[in-house]
Amino acid sequence: MRIANVVVVFFSLSVVVPIRADLQVNWLATLGFFAEDAADPNNPSVPGDYIRDGSQPGAGGVIARLLWSQDNSFGTITSGGTGTTEPDDIVLNTHLGAFSPFADYSAGTTVYTNVAFGETLQNGYLTAVINQDSAFDVGDYYNQGPIVSALPYNFTGGEPPVQYDHNTGDDAFFGGQLDSQVVPEPSAGGLFLVAIGGTLLRRKRRKGWRH
Repeated sequence: MRIANVVVVFFSLSVVVPIRADLQVNWLATLGFFAEDAADPNNPSVPGDYIRDGSQPGAGGVIARLLWSQDNSFGTITSGGTGTTEPDDIVLNTHLGAFSPFADYSAGTTVYTNVAFGETLQNGYLTAVINQDSAFDVGDYYNQGPIVSALPYNFTGGEPPVQYDHNTGDDAFFGGQLDSQVVPEPSAGGLFLVAIGGTLLRRKRRKGWRH
């Protein structure tokens, strides 16, 4: 009688748990910001030229925003400060607590999730802006901080927070100057005219090629 050898194979069943990959940013500005009309940008008046000094429009409060983009290029801030001239730029956070009179600030540490923003945030770039007051009206002056890769801020659950200092690269004593201006939001009509202009130009070129 032949005895069949029964081989029992045990399979190890493993549950695949997705690895969390978000951003964790300790966002602050350590030096502060002075106005665009400082008589000497290399030696601004302290504190009179600083944007939260009592003589400045932002004495009652200024607004800072942390921005994210897919690439390392950010558009100009548009009216209201909720976006830029580049459609892929996203506002991650807003901070209203800049200190007087220099407008240095500490927004604290926040985790920004890929799910909340619908983007793979760690593959993009970060920057920050601060406006001369709390309005972001057309013509207002603002300062933009350094553009950095978001990858060092990648957060899977246990990493210590990484600092983003809005004043990085500014003068080590005076801080940064407001040197950019808020522009109007692109109008639907303007975009429509641009599209028509591009179409007519392509038609003209094709017509020229036929001769």
